[in-house]
Amino acid sequence: MQIANPMYDAVFKHLMEDKKIAKLFLSALTGLDIRSLQPLPQELIVDIGDNPQRPGQPMQAYRLDYAARIRQNDGSERVVILEIQRQIAYRQDMRFRKYLGKQYMDGDFTMPARGRRYPVGIPVLPIYFLGEPPEGFEDVPILLVDLLARDRRTMAPLKGTNSFIDALFHKGILINTRALHPSGDELETLLSIFNPFYQTENPHIMSVNEALFPKTYQGLLKRLHAVIQNKEVRDKMSAEDDFLAEMQAIADLHTRELASARRKQERAERQKEEERRRKEQAEWQKEEALRKQEQAERQKEEEQRQKEQALQKQDEAIRLLLQLGIPKSEIAQKLGLSEEDMERI
Repeated sequence: MQIANPMYDAVFKHLMEDKKIAKLFLSALTGLDIRSLQPLPQELIVDIGDNPQRPGQPMQAYRLDYAARIRQNDGSERVVILEIQRQIAYRQDMRFRKYLGKQYMDGDFTMPARGRRYPVGIPVLPIYFLGEPPEGFEDVPILLVDLLARDRRTMAPLKGTNSFIDALFHKGILINTRALHPSGDELETLLSIFNPFYQTENPHIMSVNEALFPKTYQGLLKRLHAVIQNKEVRDKMSAEDDFLAEMQAIADLHTRELASARRKQERAERQKEEERRRKEQAEWQKEEALRKQEQAERQKEEEQRQKEQALQKQDEAIRLLLQLGIPKSEIAQKLGLSEEDMERI
């Protein structure tokens, strides 16, 4: 069976507009008893800056965020946040955090206490469909991030719930779409419709084997099959493609700018290193020249000292010969000295 790709916001929005299917889908996904869905999916249009493809025109991101109110057996309420993310070039961490922050600031939720209702923080259960596998967990289809409170002194887990803790901390579910296969349990089979492996040549269309899906989910498949013929949804899917292409262009431009800046920095560091090396070389040459000059001066001084010692020995020899009565002329002739040399004695 061919179905519309639910990783597109427009398709997922259309799917979740059927309250019966939305309740079925979220109940299976969260394992919670969902009694009502409030509010309905919210459409958000966010201005994200200039468009590099069309300079001078602002670029808007068409986003769909889903908040579903659920009731647990004890009567407490939670908000399930659904974020749909395509496989795109940039990370979504900050957008997820900002959305969670928005939910935490919602003061409309109240709880009864002492005969009155008081505003409290909304407990949040975020669910993220990731088009790219999370590093370190590439083969895990569904990651359940749990919240565990402990007694610091004993490190024993604490049982029970508390509205203050629930309002400030949250559990979470990560759907690693690329690891989902219909051969798993019923939930993994249901979620396998988000796996990009089942895309056809047209990324808007998925091809699934409906026989692998339990009868419970046949209505969901039929709704996704029927939306293929919905021109409005198809146009929105094409608009999402354009947006993702522009996001990819921004990411590529950013990557090139980072690479260029890195190359400039590397060149500057190489030039700095080369200048440092040349400076060290010049200092070494200067020190070497100074060392050679000092060595030459020491050698000259040594030669002068040796010459003086030779003259001193020569003079002593002449005095000894004179004491023996040998005439100066004969001494000069034998030693090869001049009359000036003999006059020194």
